[in-house]
Amino acid sequence: MAMTQKVTITDNSGSTHATHEDLMDKLASDVSTIDTVVAKIKECTAEGTLVSNTEFSDSGNSAVITRVWDDASWAEFEVLGGANDSDYSDAGWTVVSENSTHMGLRTRQDETFGE
Repeated sequence: MAMTQKVTITDNSGSTHATHEDLMDKLASDVSTIDTVVAKIKECTAEGTLVSNTEFSDSGNSAVITRVWDDASWAEFEVLGGANDSDYSDAGWTVVSENSTHMGLRTRQDETFGE
């Protein structure tokens, strides 16, 4: 079963960013307690065990990231911990994460089904 993680990240400082990469770089700079988490995300992405899609806001201050993790990578990521809500809020950020499993059901077309 894969894990789907939806993370909404908002910079509350009044700053705007040109790209979601700029937003993420600023978050990593402001909240150093996420260094290990960021490294794991990069590692899993490079390995192909994590697939991400990012929707960047028109206002340039927020992004919604949808990540799909394989089981082993999610288990490794989950135990890392990371920042507390106060780490984010003290640095001027809001980060909300929702996790859901999906069964990975697939469909196929079988031309000979029922014969």
